[in-house]
Amino acid sequence: MAKDKSKKDAELSIGEKILDLVQKNRKKILISFIVLVLVLTTSVIVVTVRANFHDAALVRVDEFERRFILLQSVDELNLDQELAFLRISEIHLLLDELNEFQNSFTTFSYASARGYSLQADIHWFLHNFSEAEAAWLNAAAASAGSYLEPVSIYNAAVAAEEQGNIAAAIAHYTRVLELSEFFPSPARAQFAIGRLEEGRGSRDAALNAYNNVLRSWPDDPLWANLAQSRIAALGN
Repeated sequence: MAKDKSKKDAELSIGEKILDLVQKNRKKILISFIVLVLVLTTSVIVVTVRANFHDAALVRVDEFERRFILLQSVDELNLDQELAFLRISEIHLLLDELNEFQNSFTTFSYASARGYSLQADIHWFLHNFSEAEAAWLNAAAASAGSYLEPVSIYNAAVAAEEQGNIAAAIAHYTRVLELSEFFPSPARAQFAIGRLEEGRGSRDAALNAYNNVLRSWPDDPLWANLAQSRIAALGN
């Protein structure tokens, strides 16, 4: 009985100590609680605002894309000189707005990547291949780690080819191969390297690229067969 009483007194003593500790530190505890509530509330607000801005950014990109599609659909063969000039002016205005958009939404990677891709499409339409290459590389940087990254780099390689910049094109295709797990047709990029090496007279480098196609993608129905045919041609 005495043992039970002693245990009960000890429990009361612990409870009293805790209560006394709370009483002595109630201001600190209250401040800590308020700070915790403010942090949680701020986090919810930030997440909500960020989501809203991201949605708004995607809506803007959709609007830009619709405008460009409409401008593309205009039959320039039936335009007089004044209307053709207005059409080009509208396209350049769209590019200016896209530049402003990118400066405003740089933290929203997916929307930013889509914006850069649209810029690249517009520059390609205008035959500004250097600007298209740069925009696609920006799109790749903004979409790092997603399927858009190697696709954008591949497009940059094509734009480099259009400029006759073979070294840059090969470098871009090589980057695509480094991201081959996210790219739908890495054999195509590898074959392109062989084609470019062959075109600039680098026979050994071309053969190496074509053989890489056969080693890595032997069952590819198109590029493996093409690689085999080029190996045979270079071997003669």
